[in-house]
Amino acid sequence: MLKMFIFLRRSPTLSRSDFAAAWLRSRRKALEPNDGVRALARRYAFNATVEKTARLSPTTHEWNDEWDGIDEFWFEELEQLEQARRHDGCNPLLKSNELLDLPNCRVVLARESPNAGGPEVDVRIKSFILIKKLPHLSQYQFFYHWTAIHPPIWTKLRRALELPPPPKSVKNYLEEGLNSGLLPFGYDGIAEGWHASLEEMGRPFQTRQHDEMILPDSDLFRQEAVDILAVEHVLHGRI
Repeated sequence: MLKMFIFLRRSPTLSRSDFAAAWLRSRRKALEPNDGVRALARRYAFNATVEKTARLSPTTHEWNDEWDGIDEFWFEELEQLEQARRHDGCNPLLKSNELLDLPNCRVVLARESPNAGGPEVDVRIKSFILIKKLPHLSQYQFFYHWTAIHPPIWTKLRRALELPPPPKSVKNYLEEGLNSGLLPFGYDGIAEGWHASLEEMGRPFQTRQHDEMILPDSDLFRQEAVDILAVEHVLHGRI
């Protein structure tokens, strides 16, 4: 599955909450007659990001507060994305908008991990973790450790703490060459997690076992990890 993330920066004339409300209205309006997106994209969601407060710091990662929203499109393959770009009906969704500070937005293409887990969920609290790999690792080495070695340690931690698995989690990796011609993004992977509550999201991070089990393994594949917290609005489709 190919995914297009558009990291959005609002016009300086808008507050973040005003931008989120206006963006949702404009996206819904653009989708109403839009057979192109409905036919070519499997799913479309807008993630309204949440500004950091003392209460909203549930994990041990740094907090990325520069984005005002994240548009997310799912396509079967690159061919469907290219068709959507050429489709006249898709222009209102995929092209510039007066609500945006367009030069400071970023488009990122990523592959969803083949073992992307979890059913479709109703919860809307969503976390993004932007991950930069250690410089000496190849993309394959990074992705293998992140998706094959690291998750079982998290499973072991949750069992030790008697915590249920999160409702859903997905890993997306930036395939080499996929983003050639786009502005640099600076990260190698995007993890997504859906959470029943902020308390549920943060509970594992607040334990001694997390520091003893997760952090040492994280140091073997990642150089940096930053959090974005958002509220997801699914505007088209299901997976």
